Amino acid sequence: MKDGFNGVLIRSLTEADIDNSKEFLRFINGIISDLSVKVSFKEQRTIKEERLWLSEVVELINQRKMVQMVSFLDNEVVGMSDITLLRERKSHVGEFGIALNDRVRGKKLGFELAKATIRKGVMIFGDSLKVIKVSFPASKNRVGGFYKSLGFVEVATIPDQYFFDDLEAETVMIKRI
Repeated sequence: MKDGFNGVLIRSLTEADIDNSKEFLRFINGIISDLSVKVSFKEQRTIKEERLWLSEVVELINQRKMVQMVSFLDNEVVGMSDITLLRERKSHVGEFGIALNDRVRGKKLGFELAKATIRKGVMIFGDSLKVIKVSFPASKNRVGGFYKSLGFVEVATIPDQYFFDDLEAETVMIKRI
């Protein structure tokens, strides 16, 4: 699936992307080093770790257990979003994630990337996908509004789930399909 959006290309991750692991590494390490983003990753990744991660994601995509969309601007990875099916009695639930670099934040690309990921997830997983779940640090208040605009509803706040400078609560939202 390819969508153009203001010069941005949004498409599925492919096996060929493993050969471009340096670009993906630059993206994720940029996200990790941006302390304002508050991601669950603590440590910068190595090229070996990124290549392994890309290989594992491609395998999950091939097994139809994951959808991974990537946004490019000028051949630079600027965003990624995924839905990963949970297992066993939760196999009807897809865990959602999204990350954008600072170059494209606040320009509505996240909304387009999220919509493309959800569309692709519904197409790939079909009737087996009933719920998409997302969670994030509760202090990221703006994020809740973003997910509400995509049809997610808040279902829980769980205390003490993240440790940044102090323990932080986690907000959990779901979208029924």
